[in-house]
Amino acid sequence: MHVYIHIPFCVKKCAYCNFYSVALHDAKSRESLSTLAEYTNNLINEIKLCADPTLFFQNILPSTLFIGGGTPSLLPLKSIRKIYDTVLSGFDINEISEFTIEANPESMTLGKVFGLPNTGINRISIGIQSLDDDILKFLGRIHNRETGLLALQLAFDVGIENISADLIYGIPGLTNQMLKQDIETLVNLGVKHISMYSLTIEEGSKFWENVKQHNLTLPSSDKLAEQYYSASELLKELGFSAYELSNFALPGYECQHNMAYWLGESYLGFGPSAHSYHNFSRWANVSSLTEYNALIGGGKVPLAFKENLTPIQQLEELIMTRLRTLKGVNIFEINSIFRDTIIENAKPLIDNGILEIYQNYLRLRDNSRLLADGVAAKLITAVDNEPN
Repeated sequence: MHVYIHIPFCVKKCAYCNFYSVALHDAKSRESLSTLAEYTNNLINEIKLCADPTLFFQNILPSTLFIGGGTPSLLPLKSIRKIYDTVLSGFDINEISEFTIEANPESMTLGKVFGLPNTGINRISIGIQSLDDDILKFLGRIHNRETGLLALQLAFDVGIENISADLIYGIPGLTNQMLKQDIETLVNLGVKHISMYSLTIEEGSKFWENVKQHNLTLPSSDKLAEQYYSASELLKELGFSAYELSNFALPGYECQHNMAYWLGESYLGFGPSAHSYHNFSRWANVSSLTEYNALIGGGKVPLAFKENLTPIQQLEELIMTRLRTLKGVNIFEINSIFRDTIIENAKPLIDNGILEIYQNYLRLRDNSRLLADGVAAKLITAVDNEPN
């Protein structure tokens, strides 16, 4: 089982972001520190509440811990350690194999970085996004190239070897060569894992409004594909494996926590908007800090919804997640009720060189990786449309 902690705070919301977060503006002010302290206490109370073996997860122990956001690195070191210790004691375990924290470069101060190893953290995911100052400004990031590179170097200097960097492609003005230069710079610094995401326009973000008002034009789908495959080929040459559609790693540095999502393993999320999954059930917390604090303060689970997945929904989860991975879908994991239909409807895609079956796994060919969601939807729709 895997644990996710959501920290819904940031200094400034980026123009492309629609994750639930609250801007603190000045994270070092007395008011902000008080807000962070109150939230940490509520998180700890939620962990204690849900770690109770009479609830949710009896006899299932966490193997990874991931603190995401927002900007989790805004938390004081003592709060990070407190969360880690609470997970250990709440689930009665001695250690966690992988403890990741997401961090923005501007929050990676010298004092904070040098204290991170004492919190239990052994992996850092840094939101670099780009090493071009103009691109960073366009995205609404508050760090620059120099700050990003310094954050990476500081993390290596304190002995944290397992470092991931996020990059965004498909940005207006970003060329293939610029993206490849960023990748080479990161790899030369020693980065072992790179997450590469396409710039998407999500409802509720600043970019969403810009597109609606015709003030922003995005690259074409062909340009996106060209940029992705060009960068993917470079990463392959540098020894990185595309173990998941958006994630590339040197051997042994794949993110265990994120793979749990793609492989359908159990995970438990804490904090507002956090999601959980176990035994074909999924649920989510309320997406409001005020409501979350009130519910936890009253000793209640901050549940927004919970549902048990139907056989069709279970198939959807399986196909949608596994097709994003390098291995693909184990055909023997598909419910026998649907297996023949899925294989039959995959045949035209196999004939067209989009899918292949390899060692009992139905998987996308390398040059079709970006089609994952569309192919999954096509296979699932075929089952939905099958006469009863």
